[in-house]
Amino acid sequence: MRLTILLFFISCNNPKINYPSGGLPYPKTVAAEDSSFDIYQYRDSLSTYDSIMHANYSKDFLTAYDEPNLSIGPQKEITFRLVYEDWLTQAIVMTLTRNRLVIKQKVKGHMYRWFDKDKLNDAEKVRLSLSQRILERDKTKKESSYWRAYLDSSLNADSELGDPAFYQSQLEKIVSVDSIPFAYSTKVIYISDKTFIHLVNLINESGFWSMPRVSDCNDIPSDAGGFALEANMPDRYKIVSSVSCPDDLRKFTIACNEIVRYAGMKEKANLVWDGRTVTVDSIVNP
Repeated sequence: MRLTILLFFISCNNPKINYPSGGLPYPKTVAAEDSSFDIYQYRDSLSTYDSIMHANYSKDFLTAYDEPNLSIGPQKEITFRLVYEDWLTQAIVMTLTRNRLVIKQKVKGHMYRWFDKDKLNDAEKVRLSLSQRILERDKTKKESSYWRAYLDSSLNADSELGDPAFYQSQLEKIVSVDSIPFAYSTKVIYISDKTFIHLVNLINESGFWSMPRVSDCNDIPSDAGGFALEANMPDRYKIVSSVSCPDDLRKFTIACNEIVRYAGMKEKANLVWDGRTVTVDSIVNP
């Protein structure tokens, strides 16, 4: 009898979370050079150029913040990672697991390398530009007959222009890094099962598991920040990213904003904000 009561008490205090279907399975094998490609399952959906650039930037991000690549294999426990990024704060990383929220944010330096084309001579700049245009060609989009003929002719004359390895080698020649070494701070907030379940239920009920990889809001402002939520499950991976927009009241955004609130980051990464602009004409005197 006591055992029955104890088991009932444990089950009531550790309710099971029902996760919707969705997401993609982990790759069976990952080449070493692809181990830092942080949306591994989606790499073939990008143009060759976008894939090259994403590989560079995702490596910079994971290395700078000492973060694992959640897309290539399961972690020790179910993990959600929310990353907010804008031009001012760079990235704020909020990782949610069963009993904690870990928040990382920049202290100094710049996490991304950048590519200074002025390091090339004029002929090298032309080759790099042509190579980029060739590698970013998207077969799903129409291309003018002029550009198609011009790029095809350039590629026939110089086959190296269509080689991703060539383009990457040129990037390595012009890479620049911040003179100030990058550093970040880490804060750990311990949470209860109740809080974890609350946050995960918001995610599960938001449509997250059936959303496309990119799900931008309406009325995208200039110089907007962006955010992405990843889920690392025992058998699958899921990511949804979006630009941060005013008056964005989607359930997905509200769920992500609740993680931001528990992380104490609303002043830096508030995802739900009023887009109304206050003007002199709109002010009503008392």
